Amino acid sequence: TDPAERNLVKGEALLIRGVCYFELVRLFAQPFDAAGTNTGLGVPIVLEPNDFSEVERATIAEVYAQIITDLTEAESLLPESNGTRANTY
Repeated sequence: TDPAERNLVKGEALLIRGVCYFELVRLFAQPFDAAGTNTGLGVPIVLEPNDFSEVERATIAEVYAQIITDLTEAESLLPESNGTRANTY
């Protein structure tokens, strides 16, 4: 029920999701396009729990946009110092 604790947990979850999508798209996306268009297929983006109904692969650009969104929001929710847990750095 504590808003500070809720923000901390949400920030840590967003950080983990952003890092996981980063590694997934690097491993399972179509090969790199030298033109830099990033329109190749990446990985499916699932943002809601239990939403597995015919999820299609997103483009590489869409996956990276979601990664940036997750990490930016996580940065705003995490404290600068958090002991051994995730922080803004």
